[in-house]
Amino acid sequence: MTHNTTTATTVATGELRHLAPADLVIDTNIRTEAEATLTPEFIDSVRDGVRQPILAVEIDGQVRVRDGQRRTLAARQAGLASVPVYVVPVASDADDKALTVDRILEQLASFEREELRASDRVAAIEQLALAGMSATKIAKATRTKKKDVDHTLAVAKSATTLDLLDQGAGLTLEQSATLAAYDHDPEAQQWLITAAHSGRFEFQAKVLAEADERPALLAQVAAYAAEGIAAVRGHGSNGAKNNEVRVVPGQRVDGRSCWWPLSVAAVGADEAGDAAHGCR
Repeated sequence: MTHNTTTATTVATGELRHLAPADLVIDTNIRTEAEATLTPEFIDSVRDGVRQPILAVEIDGQVRVRDGQRRTLAARQAGLASVPVYVVPVASDADDKALTVDRILEQLASFEREELRASDRVAAIEQLALAGMSATKIAKATRTKKKDVDHTLAVAKSATTLDLLDQGAGLTLEQSATLAAYDHDPEAQQWLITAAHSGRFEFQAKVLAEADERPALLAQVAAYAAEGIAAVRGHGSNGAKNNEVRVVPGQRVDGRSCWWPLSVAAVGADEAGDAAHGCR
């Protein structure tokens, strides 16, 4: 005699409902430009009805859209009376961070089928980290490599790099992380961008990494700026080692001409003196 054993598993069972699109709450979404992508063609495609159910959760009596933001917005504009919505209940004891993690992971999985702006994906990964997920857990949950998550989190700190990604600058994720590391040094970032266009990004990154005097040069120029003196770094076209800082003639705020070239090694206790600055 055969016995069938069934193991009970607690699963959140959803319910298919037909709801007015105006009654749905658009939940926070990792895609930030949904309305901008509502083309007339997309709106026309739902005028006869939304065929793929919208995924939503019900929290405190509100049905909140998790997947189907554009379909909901298009249905509103098309004047549909109702749309199919698959509503999944949420545990009453779920905390905010857990809800945030679930929402982001669901939306990332959804956007594997659709194009998602690079900066939106970076922001989503950063939100997971801010919600307490480690890079290792994020990598596992999103089926990506940990090093890619690390690179993404580095890029998240750089507005310049995020803009370049959205513009389609052609940088890899690893190159973008390297570029983000030089947010304090726009000149170095420009060298890297230029090098990327000629296929020499890795070489340029190595040159910059070996230019160990550069932080001291930047600090020296900043010190001059604080005293009202304009200074420029002496360097090759790609940031190769050169320990000279040249003070721009006639740029001091008190009207005196400052011209003397200085090396990092020469900067000492008398740095603030006019003789050291070459001012007269």
